[in-house]
Amino acid sequence: MNRVIKYSILYDYKKLNLRIITIFGLILLSFIIYAGREYVYLNRHVSDTANMWDFYSFVFIDSNILVSVLIFSSLYFIFNSFQNNKKDMFIKIRVNNFLTWFTSKIISNFIFNFISITLATIFALAIGIIISGYGLNWSSVAHRLRVYSKFYNPIEFAGINVSVK
Repeated sequence: MNRVIKYSILYDYKKLNLRIITIFGLILLSFIIYAGREYVYLNRHVSDTANMWDFYSFVFIDSNILVSVLIFSSLYFIFNSFQNNKKDMFIKIRVNNFLTWFTSKIISNFIFNFISITLATIFALAIGIIISGYGLNWSSVAHRLRVYSKFYNPIEFAGINVSVK
């Protein structure tokens, strides 16, 4: 990777306010816990066969709260990385190429989104293990109610979810 792009990406991450990122992380975690309570309330009668993958699919597919928090954190990062100040203008002048500067912003945004979605997936799977147990396959509820469970195993579904969002 070009040194200028690497330093521009590192500068984008240095500009982040860690308090705001921590607040977004806590909001994300609280919404995952809220979705867990809702999942337990809605699936009381099938808790014997449910596992962590059902909770994971419930959090990411059935409720849009988690995705909206991830979108707002992504918007915060985009606005923060494109905010102009003296140091950012110096980097833009130093690069002397708008395409390289813009490419570094896009790459840093992809990296930030990948990290945030991966952390949300890890949190959702960990809370799913706590709530409904560990399993490597879909439960019988997922085979009956969810269309995607016929075509994908849970690990493929998680990989598609992380790569697409």
